[in-house]
Amino acid sequence: MRTSKFLALIVALLAINLFLPSPARAATSPKTALVIGNSDYPGMPLANPVHDATDISNELKELGFQVTLLTNGTRRQMENAVRGLSKRLADGGVGLFYFAGHGIQVGGENFLIPVDANIESEADVPYEAVSAGRILDHLKLAGNQMNIIILDACRNNPFARSMRSETTGLARMDAPTGSIMAYATAPGSVAADGEGRNGVYTENLLKAMREPGLDIYDTFMQVRRGVIKDTQGKQTPWESSSLIGKFYFREKQPEPVAAPTPPPAPVPDPQTEALKAQLLAMQQQMTALQEQARKNAELAQKREPDESNEELRAQLAAMQQQVADLRQEAHKPQQPAPAPSSGQTEEELKAQLAAVRQEVASLQMSSPTDRRILLTDVDSLTVQKKAKSQAKGRLVLSVVPMAFGWQGNHPKTEWYPKTEQRVLESLAERDDLLPVFSAAGELKKVHPYTLRQDRETALWPEGAAGPPDTLTLKLIAKELHADTLVAVAMDQRANRIRGRIVVLCYLYDARKGELKTYTNFMAQPDAFFPLNDYLAFVQKTVDDGLDQFIGKEKRGWW
Repeated sequence: MRTSKFLALIVALLAINLFLPSPARAATSPKTALVIGNSDYPGMPLANPVHDATDISNELKELGFQVTLLTNGTRRQMENAVRGLSKRLADGGVGLFYFAGHGIQVGGENFLIPVDANIESEADVPYEAVSAGRILDHLKLAGNQMNIIILDACRNNPFARSMRSETTGLARMDAPTGSIMAYATAPGSVAADGEGRNGVYTENLLKAMREPGLDIYDTFMQVRRGVIKDTQGKQTPWESSSLIGKFYFREKQPEPVAAPTPPPAPVPDPQTEALKAQLLAMQQQMTALQEQARKNAELAQKREPDESNEELRAQLAAMQQQVADLRQEAHKPQQPAPAPSSGQTEEELKAQLAAVRQEVASLQMSSPTDRRILLTDVDSLTVQKKAKSQAKGRLVLSVVPMAFGWQGNHPKTEWYPKTEQRVLESLAERDDLLPVFSAAGELKKVHPYTLRQDRETALWPEGAAGPPDTLTLKLIAKELHADTLVAVAMDQRANRIRGRIVVLCYLYDARKGELKTYTNFMAQPDAFFPLNDYLAFVQKTVDDGLDQFIGKEKRGWW
């Protein structure tokens, strides 16, 4: 029953929104405008259009329009600007196109003249000017809610001597559905260029747009009254409209409503006030007693032994024994550690265990050379210093052995060395990093650092299916004096039906102690992977991971 009522309410709200008057929707719709003003015509300049376009643009921005302003535009610039307006209006909302400059009609079709037009006869007009009809076509193509087209372009024809027809002004054009077209003067008539900063028509348009509470029809009606008055009736603006809703340039602000006068405060009763104070004191006392009871219960619960923490206590005892062994091996004095007790809470045990783990890591990192992670005849500190001196802004990156997990038809003996070779070649080819290698196996011959076999196993405790051990990475970074390490793992699995290869690029920031992972996988329905495709895939994964780690733009599958 409640569900049906809720659905009915939703439907009613949608219906109300659908049939709201246009001003309610237009107020929240995006408003986009293209404003063009052309003055610098060779041999026939106009005084006002650039000023007109600039002032109209500023006024529209104040009214919430997203405005593109073009002054003294060429034909290509005007056509590109119209296309841009059409694309932006495809998202909906109200569109406005304004043009001030020379405009002519040829064969009943209107054209707006760019500043680079080279017109010697009527035949040149369609190729040198911008068709007003095409502008309307672009606006109709956008399919937005409402369009306003304003043409202050009915001045004297500057090419009249080279024209056969004697028509003046612009031809009548009917506004498409959902739009209104406004002309500075009636069809076939000529508009005057103003004597001040703005033309007569635009000067009155600016005044009307600043009037709050005028809808679009009242706005142009006020413009018409002003122009007729200023020109002693020689110029009469004209509009053609097919609007299906209302629009306001500037909404009328609602009248402020005076706040109601509050009623007079009641006269307090002394007896009532005393009872209120007594009740408040009792409530505060009750709250204090409840809080104290809660704290006592929590304290009692913490002090009760928790038998479920036996595993944590066992781990702590083992780690404490490891600390004792490491101290004995390093010839350091033993420090008595408190044995885990049954009275400790889980939080206390975890905190003590974390402290002991840090002590183990510290002892391991400072232990004698026979426990070193790396086997090398080269001074790693000298190598790192030399690499950093030659880096020239590049990232110095130390490379550790890779991990491979194979399950299927592809032999590891064939793919393993080729994969390592491709990764190392990829690192060497990059101009934004300088690789320093720590290698194992066949790579011992060309790279100076080699992991001890037991440490290579410790680095990848789960093989290629799991991440490298961060403690081992930390120890490697310490012995290499390295700031950044890269470790790559490839895990290939295949059966009769399907195969998948997962490539994981791990980057360890030793200064921050952070391990970042970049993953990608490729799948084949027939469980067969061409070697060259696989090697290219591995290289792309490592390159993309390094790009993101260094902070370059993402590419490829990122």
